[in-house]
Amino acid sequence: MRNVLLLVATVFAFSSSAFAVSAQDSWAKINASYEVSVVQPQFAGSFGQGGLFNACVAGSNFRSVNPVKVCSDWRVIHSGNGEAATTEGVCYKWEQQYAEVAMTSVQKTCTKWSDSSGEGGTLMCLREGNVTVTYPTTFDFTVISMRGEMYGSPLFKKSYTVPNCN
Repeated sequence: MRNVLLLVATVFAFSSSAFAVSAQDSWAKINASYEVSVVQPQFAGSFGQGGLFNACVAGSNFRSVNPVKVCSDWRVIHSGNGEAATTEGVCYKWEQQYAEVAMTSVQKTCTKWSDSSGEGGTLMCLREGNVTVTYPTTFDFTVISMRGEMYGSPLFKKSYTVPNCN
C-alpha cells in the first residue's frame, strides 16, 4: 500500500505541471524561475541582465530603470609572437550608468543575398546597405526551457509592453 501511495504521489508531482511557470503567470514569477529563460531582442542586453524588464520608454528612447554596469575603459591587449600571438579586449574600469537606446535607428545590414549557398551551405551577402529600424514598445517574447532534455525548447509566448518612464 505504501508503494502505491508513493507511486501515485510521484506521478501526480510530474504530471501536474512539467514547469512551475506558464503564460498565465506574471512576468515577475516567470523571470524569477530558474527553469526558463525569456528570449529578448539583441539590443535588450544594453539594459543589463534583466533586459527590457529593466527598461522604460522615455520619449523616443528606451532607458534603463536602474543603472547598469558599463565598461568605461576598454583596452586591446596583444601578447606573444608569431602563431602564438593573441589579441583580447580587457575592461580596466567599470561604472554604473543609465543605458539608453534609440527606438529608431539606422543599421547596416545585408540588402542582397546570393541565390545559392556558398561554401559550407551558408548564404553569401552580396551587398550591404543601411536600413531604418524602429523597435515597438510591445514585444511577444518566447519563453524557453533551461533544464534537462528540453533545454532550449520553446514553451510558450507572452506579450510584454515596456512601461513609460515616470
